[in-house]
Amino acid sequence: MSKMTKTIVVITPKDIQRIMGYCYKTAGRIHRQIRQFTGKRPGQLITIDDFCTYTGLTRENVESLLNDD
Repeated sequence: MSKMTKTIVVITPKDIQRIMGYCYKTAGRIHRQIRQFTGKRPGQLITIDDFCTYTGLTRENVESLLNDD
C-alpha cells in the first residue's frame, strides 16, 4: 500500500504561526489582513494562493514548510 500525501489548500492562523514564527495572536491578525486584502467575507477560506499573493512567498516554499511534519 502506498503512502498517501495530503495536499493542503487552506491556510489557518496556526499555519501562519508555523510558517512565519509569529505568536498565535499576530498570526490571527495577519490572517484577518489577508481576508481584507482579498476581499473575502467571514466564513470564506483563505487559500495558500491568497497567502502567497499577500506575502510574496512562493507556493513551493509554503507547502514545504507546512509538510515538514
